[in-house]
Amino acid sequence: MYINHENNKFLIIAEKLSKSYIPGHYIFRDLNFTISSGDIFSITGPNGSGKSTLLRIINCNLRHSSGNIQYFIGEKNIEADNFYKYSSFVAPYLNLYEEFTPLELIQFIVKIKGKKFDRELVNQLLSAFNIYHRRNDLIRTFSSGMKQRLKFVIALSVPSRVLLLDEPTSNLDHQGITIVFNKIFDYQSNGNIVIIATNEDREKSICNKNISL
Repeated sequence: MYINHENNKFLIIAEKLSKSYIPGHYIFRDLNFTISSGDIFSITGPNGSGKSTLLRIINCNLRHSSGNIQYFIGEKNIEADNFYKYSSFVAPYLNLYEEFTPLELIQFIVKIKGKKFDRELVNQLLSAFNIYHRRNDLIRTFSSGMKQRLKFVIALSVPSRVLLLDEPTSNLDHQGITIVFNKIFDYQSNGNIVIIATNEDREKSICNKNISL
C-alpha cells in the first residue's frame, strides 16, 4: 500500500488490531484507526475495556495478538523497536525513582533516551508546572499531585513526536489541569500527536479524534 506522506508528518496506522490474553477471549478486536500529526486522539470506554492496554500497545510496551500497527515519518517506516525514540508516556501508575531529585531523575532519563540534557528547557518546564522550587528535593517528599506534574516535566524534557497519556489529570487540582491542557495544546500545535486514554469529559472535549472500546 502506497501512502502519500508529507516529508515530516508522523503517522500511526492500525489495521484489525486485536488483543487477547486467553485464546478466543478478546479484550478488543479488529480495531482500525489512523492518527496523524496534529491530532489529539482519545481512547474511551468503560473500565476493563482495554484503554490502557491499547495505549501500551501503541507505545510498543505490549504486543498485540493479531492485526497490524505501523509508524511513519514521511515515507520512512519506523520499526516498533525504535518507536521509544519518538514517544513519551505519562500515567498515574508509572513509578518514579523516589530516591532521586527531579533534576537527577530528568538527567538520568534523558541519558537513557540518548538525548542531550537541555537545562534551560527543564527549568522552564519545572517553573511552568510550579515545582521549580522543589527541583533539588527528594521525590519521595512530593505529594501525588506534584509527582504527576513531574511526570509531565520528564515527558516534555525529551524531544518526541508522540505523547501518550493515561488519565493525565489524575491527582491534579484545577491549576494543574489548566497547566496540562495548555502544554497539550502547545505540543499538538507543533505538529505532534497526543493520545489520551480517558473517560473524563473535560479530557475528551479537547480531542479531535476518538476510538471507543
